[in-house]
Amino acid sequence: MLRNPLVNVTADGRVLNVETCAEPDRMPATEFYAGVLVPDFPGDYRAAFHRMRAESGTPLPELLARCVPASDGVLAVISGLDYPSLTLTPQSQIRKL
Repeated sequence: MLRNPLVNVTADGRVLNVETCAEPDRMPATEFYAGVLVPDFPGDYRAAFHRMRAESGTPLPELLARCVPASDGVLAVISGLDYPSLTLTPQSQIRKL
């Protein structure tokens, strides 16, 4: 987990590099997403997220370790987390980028 990440991605969603940036909203051509950015999330991201929600008391790093493949997934952001415990909440959502 990295606070204040600035992620450069290709048009097809591959991560090129990750840096930190305290004020990314001041950079041109930068989009901001609140939540946890997950590269290589399973292509059936809605179904995978639904399975994760069934274990919402489990910390997100543990859930992701079990569900994220080594490659060939999609770039997704998971928002609406309980950040102190890093667990999913009833308001948690996933968005494919």
